[in-house]
Amino acid sequence: MAKSANSISIRTTFKKRPYNIRPYLLTLASVFILEIFLSNGRGPTMYLFLRKEFKWDEKVMAKFMAFFGSLGLITQYLIVPFLTENKRIRMRDSTLAALSMLTGAGSATITAFASQEWEIYVSGLVNFLG
Repeated sequence: MAKSANSISIRTTFKKRPYNIRPYLLTLASVFILEIFLSNGRGPTMYLFLRKEFKWDEKVMAKFMAFFGSLGLITQYLIVPFLTENKRIRMRDSTLAALSMLTGAGSATITAFASQEWEIYVSGLVNFLG
């Protein structure tokens, strides 16, 4: 049964589509898979980094993740709609995505060069869209 489900998935993914949309769907699917791969790898790697550099334990890391996870939810439900729907701002989705990538890169850079614990929290604040 699993083999037939896989073959149906593959055939559906690669079938011809109207308006020549197949390349766009394949690109979108590839980007989505890469994003999942990167986001799932970040947490454990960051924990190992913070444990080595700042002697964090799982309790400190859990509080850190809970706080910035909550910040991420607030951002997605309050800040993003404000940036995209406000009559004065009206930020396009592509601009918002570029800003998100820029803040993510800034956050990663701050984390990489952090020498004090408070800088880790600053990097989390910088990454408010990520």
